[in-house]
Amino acid sequence: CWASALFLRSLFSLVSGFHCGLSLYLFFRLTRHPRFTQCCSSAASDLYTRQILAQSTLTLGCIHFHRAEFSAAMNFIQQSLTQCADSSPEQRRSRHDPVVFSLIYQAWYQWESGLPDQALATILTAVDIAKRGGHPFCIGIAFAFQASMHLYRGEYGQCIKLASQSVTASNEPGYRTWIAWANVLQGRARCAADETRAKGLKEMISGLKLWDERGAIVTRPY
Repeated sequence: CWASALFLRSLFSLVSGFHCGLSLYLFFRLTRHPRFTQCCSSAASDLYTRQILAQSTLTLGCIHFHRAEFSAAMNFIQQSLTQCADSSPEQRRSRHDPVVFSLIYQAWYQWESGLPDQALATILTAVDIAKRGGHPFCIGIAFAFQASMHLYRGEYGQCIKLASQSVTASNEPGYRTWIAWANVLQGRARCAADETRAKGLKEMISGLKLWDERGAIVTRPY
């Protein structure tokens, strides 16, 4: 991913190159090499590029989160939000708006901490910011996380509705990972009712097959 960052920098710019490199690292080798992310964080600080700094800080938070080091994770995620405090969603419009992803992880942590209403409020804020930013990648994942939150709460109708919106947002640009996840969520929600269980199982199997085709590993056991 470091090589990818340098290559993309030569094609576009220093900022966008490091941004894309961080994105690649976040999704493909997230939990293995925190020193790389710390290096990117230092580089971003030297460049006075707040969004890159926020992205690398968020990545550190994600690493700690997936290692179940939640105190450190929430500290970095809050730092990422603070680093974006003076920018608008429109200014941050990108595949990986640090604010959207930080709020998603905050909501996830709040749910696991036994705060369902707070978690739902946080994910609703993430969805609103994603819509204002206007990038379908952020919109698709925000809707999918909102759908999962309603699934956890046993609000199956809302889950199906939001999962469908995630598919709609992700379909045209071809973000098949979010389509796969939304299909699984939608199918799981349909399985709650006897009359739609067969359809739900088919959707879950379809989503899992699509997930496997993408080579995705994260959340597969779920």
